[in-house]
Amino acid sequence: MATLPAATRAVSKWTPIEKRGTAIGATHAAGRLGAGTAAPIVALLITWFSWRFSFVAVGILSTLWAVVWWWYFHEDPRQHPRVTSAELAALPTTDHATLAGSARCRGGA
Repeated sequence: MATLPAATRAVSKWTPIEKRGTAIGATHAAGRLGAGTAAPIVALLITWFSWRFSFVAVGILSTLWAVVWWWYFHEDPRQHPRVTSAELAALPTTDHATLAGSARCRGGA
């Protein structure tokens, strides 16, 4: 599942270092909360309509979410039109998440 690595990558680019622990915790907790609440909702859809309808409903909602995410999210916060200069100043200039396995972090050349 690519969701957690993608969320962690987004948090590393969009969140100041001192707030990343809270952001990652919120992201992971929201994923579990969503999974926990989705099961009873899908069960109700199956009970009220049919299992086929539940697939269609979840598919439509997922497609809408993907469209909103594709339209609104930017890989680099500096490219997002609604990010202020104060918010950009709070972000680190070097993305330490991408340097974690590099030779520079291990003291190499």
